[in-house]
Amino acid sequence: MRIHRNEKKLVYHYTHLIAGGTIIQDGYLRVSEFEKKQGMRAALWFSKHEIYEPSALKHYQDGNGIKSFQSIQEQADTVGCVRFGYDDSDFALHSWKEYGILVNLSRQERRVMEKAQKKQGAIHSDWFCTFEDIKLEDMSTAEIWIDKWVEWTEENLKIAMDKAEGITYDE
Repeated sequence: MRIHRNEKKLVYHYTHLIAGGTIIQDGYLRVSEFEKKQGMRAALWFSKHEIYEPSALKHYQDGNGIKSFQSIQEQADTVGCVRFGYDDSDFALHSWKEYGILVNLSRQERRVMEKAQKKQGAIHSDWFCTFEDIKLEDMSTAEIWIDKWVEWTEENLKIAMDKAEGITYDE
């Protein structure tokens, strides 16, 4: 099926509540500082996965070392889940394959990353990125997970924060 330029092609940037709040306050989605620290070319990542991108599940440390949340609900119950939808109908974002070419990832490096993420249920053809920050006003949606995706509102934010055991806040 060919996508026509006037059809919406919604992709999502997935994160947790604290980062989502920072994005709302700053008015920008910013490229990843983590990737810069790892020596990679920093990018802002999106996925066409409509529920939650498995590779976006966050890592945390407990007494037994570094672990990853195993599901969207587990993450939501601890640090919350947020997503920002972006309409990429103009194909401004780079695919995973294009990213690999642009940053000179070897085929072997790409395969290792794909294999590791596939174990979590990720599909690399769902991944898209940009090397530039994106203004919040250019996003189509801002949503919070409360057993399903709902619009980012103050009321929904409070509900999500009350459910997230790992977040404390002052009212």
